[in-house]
Formats: sequence, C-alpha cells, structure tokens
Amino acid sequence: MSKPEEAVVSQPTGAAAQEAAAIATPRGKERKQKDLARTMRRIGARLQRDFAEQIAQDRRKFKKRAVHYLKRCLPPFPGRPPEASSTRAIELRKAGLEWRQIYPLCIPGHSEMPPAVRRQAESNLRAACRSRRNAAKRRRRQRAESSENGDTPQRKQPAEKSPLLRVRR
Repeated sequence: MSKPEEAVVSQPTGAAAQEAAAIATPRGKERKQKDLARTMRRIGARLQRDFAEQIAQDRRKFKKRAVHYLKRCLPPFPGRPPEASSTRAIELRKAGLEWRQIYPLCIPGHSEMPPAVRRQAESNLRAACRSRRNAAKRRRRQRAESSENGDTPQRKQPAEKSPLLRVRR
C-alpha cells in the first residue's frame, strides 16, 4: 500500500550533498580526489591555451600524445623493479667490501643453506649485479650515440620478411 511519492527518495543538493559525501568517505580521501580532479582540469585548460594551434590541427592526435606523455611520467615505469638484495650488494661493493662479506648480508638464510644451494644463490647475486651494471653501461652508450647523431633513440623496426617467405597471389 505504498504510494509512488513515498518510494522516491530526494537527493540532497549543494551543501547538503557535500556533507553527505563527506560522511560517506573519509575527509582526506575526498580532498585528494577533489584536488586531483581540479589539478587535471587546470592542466587541461593550460594545454588548450598553450597548444591551441596543435589542437586545431588534429584534436585526436594531440590528445593521444598528451595522454602518452602523462602516462610516461606516472608509475609503474617500464622495466623490472630492482631487487633490494642486488641493490644492497652493489652499494656494499662500491663501499669496498668483498663478496664473502656481502653474501651473508644480502642473501637471506645464507648460513643455513646447503653448500650447493648457497653457491647457486651467491652466483645468482653476482650475476644480478653484473647484469644491472652492464645494462647501465649499455644505456649510457646508447644515449651518447644518440646525442652525437642529434636524434632520439627509437624502437627498432621489425625486420622485413625474406622474399622467399612472401606468399604470391
């Protein structure tokens, strides 16, 4: 025997809506969300102002590029996250410690491991440190080469397929 008017619940507006939202969520969380939205609106307005010509030329392309650059500035970043044990081992090596002194500090349970497992863990730690050092050298070399040529490093283009593998129609 309910009336249709009773089934309708009025939604608060204005200050009442803000109070209801503040009650529903913790105040700090609401403020951060509000600040993020405000910040993004400001960034959008500034981009529209500063790059009006590029937006007029191709709106879709500009938006894609803007989102691409924004994504590159925010985590997660490309690549594997560094392992804490290899980072610590590298720092200890730079401080002048020998590997024998580093193993117990960087490999959990090093002293309780069976000899074969211990040797493998030690080898893995040295390999991880060597790999990171080589990757850093490789990146420095690539940056130096690209700065000499005056261009930015680009992704390698996929190799063309052999003419023998092409399908003839």
